[in-house]
Amino acid sequence: MSGTGPGSQWVTVTVPPVPEGLRPGACWRRTVTALDHGKRGGFAVLGEPLAAGADVRLPAGTLLIAVDRADTRPAPRRGKPWAMARDATVTVLLVHGDGDGDGAREVWSRHYKSDQFACGATTLRTLTKLLAEHPPPPPGPRAPVRRPNSEAGACRWCTVVVSAGAGHQPDRDGDRVEHWLACPPRAAVNGAVCALCGRSVVGLDAHQVLAERTEDAVWETRHRPSLDCTGTPRRTWEEFQADQADKERAAERGREEARRYQERLTQARAAEEAAARAEDTVVAAHLGDRATAAPPARVLAKQLRDGRRLALYLVPTPADPGRCEILRLIDGRIDGTSRPSTRRNTDPRTMTELPCLLNIAAGTSIGLTAAEERALDKALDAWADRPLRALREAAPQASTWKMAESPEFTGIGAIVRDPLRPGRPLVVVLDVRRRWENEDGLAHGLMRDEGWLYTPTVRALTPDEYARAQREGRLPEN
Repeated sequence: MSGTGPGSQWVTVTVPPVPEGLRPGACWRRTVTALDHGKRGGFAVLGEPLAAGADVRLPAGTLLIAVDRADTRPAPRRGKPWAMARDATVTVLLVHGDGDGDGAREVWSRHYKSDQFACGATTLRTLTKLLAEHPPPPPGPRAPVRRPNSEAGACRWCTVVVSAGAGHQPDRDGDRVEHWLACPPRAAVNGAVCALCGRSVVGLDAHQVLAERTEDAVWETRHRPSLDCTGTPRRTWEEFQADQADKERAAERGREEARRYQERLTQARAAEEAAARAEDTVVAAHLGDRATAAPPARVLAKQLRDGRRLALYLVPTPADPGRCEILRLIDGRIDGTSRPSTRRNTDPRTMTELPCLLNIAAGTSIGLTAAEERALDKALDAWADRPLRALREAAPQASTWKMAESPEFTGIGAIVRDPLRPGRPLVVVLDVRRRWENEDGLAHGLMRDEGWLYTPTVRALTPDEYARAQREGRLPEN
């Protein structure tokens, strides 16, 4: 610094950075040299714009204004559904060089609930008063008056190309170009030492700034202003490398565990396939010609709690395809066959008794969990539904009607008379849907105000089905 009066004393000032969490595009900084009361908002404040966080040299006595706007809530307007409501904080600083810590000190600050009032009457009155107390330094021989460059060129300090009109031309008749007030920072090198906190930096956390604009340009590595490295210690390059090494080791352990798991899974699948082939061979040898006439189906395979392997096969009866047996294998050997039994299916859509559902032999415990028992029941139900599917596939032409509860109706597979066709021919029930009528049931043919209303799907009997039903005594009375 040189000189003692305002305008001749120069101070290096760090422009206030943008607070963390705010958008840089919504905040601005500027020197205050005059006010234009004919304009509104920020356009009424005249001065040179400054880059947030940059180090600039300004004459003592210069006023700076910093406006920080923050989004508070969505405020959509007609044609602008993306609009946001913002508040604003206005701070005015004074550049001083009194020897007791050069820099800029805050002289006034105020928070506004709406950014529309950030540069309103209150702020402009305050700036008018501050300009009267601290008039802007008059331009002197060393005052940095900006002269925009007419042509693009490389900055004489940092060699970065400056586009036309964006920089400063120090010589009126010369062709030298430089950035206005401060050169932009450039990328930092991993492991370099920060000039502010003395810790090694990670390249993404820091940058290099031009400390002195001289012929021998001096670049200093510093953490980015938003990180505040002097108040909060930041990670060093050594810590970053150690963290990356830990992550790589963890990833390698994960890949190794995945590889071992895949190997175990492949071995288990191969063993399962080998055991299944061996069990299929044992079952085929045990059944002989019966296996060719009615192929068995595997429905369950698992390891028991005592380490033994259990396999269950469904074996259809050749004389009655709707009936089957459960063949059990323990460790690949035939352990026994369950006794055939029947049970009534209580589902309203299949209310007929199905004789093809079997149970494990009485008194035999095979240690199945509830989930495995449900899986076995599902397989048995699918097997039981085979003859019903055959009924549906035999004749796609079918008819439906609505009927109330009736003693004549017995469910899927039952033979009834079709009331909608002349002569009420015999039909077989393919499917039944039911719906509960809780009011005005009499209007649907029910005997009372509420009850179940059935909608069966039927088709005509084939000659073979009629003869078999006649032998079994299943034909309804006229």
